[in-house]
Amino acid sequence: MRPRSIVAFEYIEIAKVSLGLAVNLASDFLWSILTFGALLALVLFITRKGSRAAARIYIAIFIAGIPTTTWLVITHPGDFSALSTGRIIAMVVSWIASFVALWLLLSPSASRWIASSGAKDQLPA
Repeated sequence: MRPRSIVAFEYIEIAKVSLGLAVNLASDFLWSILTFGALLALVLFITRKGSRAAARIYIAIFIAGIPTTTWLVITHPGDFSALSTGRIIAMVVSWIASFVALWLLLSPSASRWIASSGAKDQLPA
């Protein structure tokens, strides 16, 4: 049985990815659909299969996104001033949801569950 932290991680991530799809769908349809599908697959591999590899990829994407986003905000402030209030709110909600989801993914119960069910990820020696 999956721990509550994994279930909550799944719900938060699916909601966050869906919000991103809804906000960005009109601007770039193909990129939005591909990103949605890839992130959804990553989340489902973590939450349904207990994949350690998928969890590490998620953490790497999260860590890489922090300096990238910070750099974009600092070097291109004009780009963000042109954003609508709704997009800015969606971006802030997404950042907060990402931090909460990462906290849930790194919780002791989630780590134990991934360690026990993720043994399938190991290649035979």
